Amino acid sequence: MIHAGMGPTHLQNFLAECNLPSITESTLRKKEKELSGQIKNLTTKLGILKVKIEASFNGGWKKRGSGWNYNSNTGHATFIEKETGKVLSFDLRSKTCKICEFHQNKKETVPEHECHLNWHGSSKSMEADMAVAMANRLKDDECEINVIHADNDAATTARLEVEFGNIQKKDDQNHVKKGLSTSLYNISKRYVYDKA
Repeated sequence: MIHAGMGPTHLQNFLAECNLPSITESTLRKKEKELSGQIKNLTTKLGILKVKIEASFNGGWKKRGSGWNYNSNTGHATFIEKETGKVLSFDLRSKTCKICEFHQNKKETVPEHECHLNWHGSSKSMEADMAVAMANRLKDDECEINVIHADNDAATTARLEVEFGNIQKKDDQNHVKKGLSTSLYNISKRYVYDKA
């Protein structure tokens, strides 16, 4: 269902159009989990899953970095397949957990919960870590990235080269345009042209 670009609401509409009874979202998720392992096993046996792909990568933060100051508590990143535009993998990093903070501030024992705290490093280093983690997950699923389109972040590129020496890096067009525009603007500020 996810690979078809459908969510639970789309499925409900589809079932209604087919005059079929609807199912709850929790049942849907349960069935997805049951089937995903079987589908993966079958595709692995048939050798379908062993592919090399070209993907776009970008990371971001809830609080925008200025180029000098990266201090956001959360970061997110995605790998998007070039041909289909589908999200291959995504990842999140968080330096805080509101539930933990709430109970710690009240000096209470933190109850068992799904803790979102999963990062202790700098905000800037989140992006490189997420890129490597996602690429490793994809590799574990026998789906290796051989070409990556990304910004000119040297840290991310270096980490990926250390882990996967065979990944070819291509600059993302949007970041190249932005970098060129910024450079031209900075040059124009240094020179004043006489209109006379």
